[in-house]
Amino acid sequence: MAGFNSYFLTFVFIVLSTIPVFSQETTRDLLVKGVDAMMEGEYGKSLELLIKAKGQAEKEGDYKNLFVALNNIGLHYHKMLDSNEALEYYLESYKIAIKELDASYEMTSLNNIGILYSQENNLEKAIEYFKQAYDLAELPEEKLKKGIYAVNLAQAYFDISKYEVANQYIDAAIKYLKDDPDYLLEALAFEAILLNGLKQTKQAENYISELLPKLTENRYAETRVMLLLTLAEIKNNNADVNEALIICRRALEQQPVNLETRYKIFSQINTYSRETKNFQQALVAMDSMLFLKQTIYDLRRERQYQANRVKFEVLNYETELTKGAEHISFQRKLIIIFATGATLIMMLLMWSLRLSRIRSNQRKDIQARQEKILHLELENEKANILLLDKQLKENETKLLLEQELYKHEIESKNRELSAKALYLTNRNHLIENIISDLEQFDTIKPSQEITQHIRRLKELLKSDEEWKNFMQYFDEVNHGLLSRLKEKHDNLNANDIRYISYLYMNLSMKEIASIMNITPEACRKRKERISKKIQLNEHEELYSYLSQI
Repeated sequence: MAGFNSYFLTFVFIVLSTIPVFSQETTRDLLVKGVDAMMEGEYGKSLELLIKAKGQAEKEGDYKNLFVALNNIGLHYHKMLDSNEALEYYLESYKIAIKELDASYEMTSLNNIGILYSQENNLEKAIEYFKQAYDLAELPEEKLKKGIYAVNLAQAYFDISKYEVANQYIDAAIKYLKDDPDYLLEALAFEAILLNGLKQTKQAENYISELLPKLTENRYAETRVMLLLTLAEIKNNNADVNEALIICRRALEQQPVNLETRYKIFSQINTYSRETKNFQQALVAMDSMLFLKQTIYDLRRERQYQANRVKFEVLNYETELTKGAEHISFQRKLIIIFATGATLIMMLLMWSLRLSRIRSNQRKDIQARQEKILHLELENEKANILLLDKQLKENETKLLLEQELYKHEIESKNRELSAKALYLTNRNHLIENIISDLEQFDTIKPSQEITQHIRRLKELLKSDEEWKNFMQYFDEVNHGLLSRLKEKHDNLNANDIRYISYLYMNLSMKEIASIMNITPEACRKRKERISKKIQLNEHEELYSYLSQI
C-alpha cells in the first residue's frame, strides 16, 4: 500500500521555526549561515559554523541559541545519514529544553527524535516521542504544531496498519490545521490515502480526484506521487490494471521527487506489468529499480564518507580551537599572576611602612582598651549575677505563692464537694424515712394520693443525675483525675470511682460509709479491693497513689 511522505516536511518546519529565537547578534549570524550552508549541501562549512555557534552559546550561557545549534547539528547528521550522531545531538538539545527552556522547545526535540526513529523503521519508539510532543502542545498559539504532530502520529500508526487510530489523529490534525492551507492540504492528502487503508476505496478515489488539481506547485510533487500511486492501487484492486499502469507513468512525470519515491513508482509498475503478462515492461521497470537502488546505495556511501570527513575536519577544528583557547588562557593567567604579584608586593611595602609607624601607639591603645573592657565586663557580670539572683528569688516566691493558692483553691472546692456529698446523703436518708412513714400510714389507711407521693419519692432516690453532676464537677476541679484513672484502670466500677472520689476529698471512713450507706467494715474492705484492682503493693497508700496520677 502506498505510504505518505510527511515526516520530512514537518521536520524541516520545526527546525527552521526555531531560528528566529536569538538574543545575541554574533551567535545568530553563525547559526543562520550554518543553516544556509547545510541547505545548500555545504556540510563541512555548515558543521564548522554550527559547532562554533554552539561553543559561543555555551560560553555566553545562551540556552536558546545553544538549543538551536544542537538541534541543527542533529539535523546535519540526519541529512548525512548518521543516525547515531543525530540522535545524540537531538537528545542533548532535549535535555537543554527540559532544564532551561519552555515546553515549545521540548516538543520540537521530541518531534525530531520521533522522525529519526520513524525513518529507522522503529515505529513504536517513534510513536512514543510523537505522542509526548502532541500532548505538550496545549496552548492556543501551538495549534499548528499540534496539527503537525497529529499528522506524524497518523502516519506512524498508518505504517503499522493501525488505520482506525490513524484516522482519529488525522481528524484532529485537520481541525488544528484549518487556518494553514499548505499543511491542511498535506493532511487532507494523507486522509485520502488512509481512506484506502480503511477499505473505503470509492470515497478515497473521489477524494484524490478532488485534491490533485489543488496540488500543482513543485513543493507538492512528492504528495502528488503518493496520491497517484494510491489511485493506481485502487484501480488495480478493481481489476483495471491498464489504468493503474497509466497512472503510474503519470506519477513518473512528476518533478521534483527523490530517488526513493521513484523506486516506489517503478516497483508498482513492475508488479502491475507482471500481472498483465507484459514481462518486457516488467523487466525494464526492474532494471530501473536496480539502477535506482544502486544509485541510492552509492549516494548513501558518499554521504557517509562526507559525514566521516566532516567529523574529522570538525575534530581538527575543535582541537585547534582548544589549543588556541588554552594558549590564550595560559597567557591571561601569566598576566594575571604578574599583575597580582606586583600589586601584592606594593601593598605589602606600604602596609609595612604604615605598620611600623603606628604599631607602638596601637599597643598602648589596645592595652588601655582591653583593661577598660575587662573592667566593664566584670562590672556587667556582677550586675547580671545580682539581677539573675533577684529574678530567681522572685520567681521562687511567685511559684510558691501560686502553688499555695492552687492548693487552697482545690481544697476549698473539695470541701464544697464534701458538703454536697453529705447533703445528698442526708437528703436521701430523709427521703427514705419519709417513704417508710408514708408506707406505714398507707398500710393502716390506704390512699391513692399517698401511693403517688411514695412513687415520686422513690423516683427521686433512683435518679442519679445529682451524682453525675457531682462526679463531673469533681473531675473538673481535680483536672481530669477520674478520666485518667478510668483510662489507666478500666476494671474499676462506678462504686469504686465514688469511693475513690470521697477518699481523695479527705473524708473519713465513717463519713464515706455514711454517704455510701454501708458499714465502716465494708468501707475498709472496699478500699482493700480497690488497692488490689489497681495492683498496689502492701506498703503503698491508695491516697498517695491517687495524688501521683
